[in-house]
Amino acid sequence: MLPTKCPVLGIPLSYTPSFTDNTPTLDRLVPRLGYVPGNVIIVSMRANRIRSDATTEELRKIYHFYRKINGKQTNPTHAHHRR
Repeated sequence: MLPTKCPVLGIPLSYTPSFTDNTPTLDRLVPRLGYVPGNVIIVSMRANRIRSDATTEELRKIYHFYRKINGKQTNPTHAHHRR
């Protein structure tokens, strides 16, 4: 069964012919192993683009940087209140 939500961002996945942030894509868990069973998950195009060439350490640094700037505000649904 195909997922209905992106496991990373929690946004709905849209199984339509058009490409959007909600389009499902295959992501390799360990890139060097390739697209083989057990090494891929279905995530949104948005999540896949964000992760496309960032290391885990780079993603961690980005998270901590913006968390600090936003005063530990990490809930994206409330982020617009801090702008």
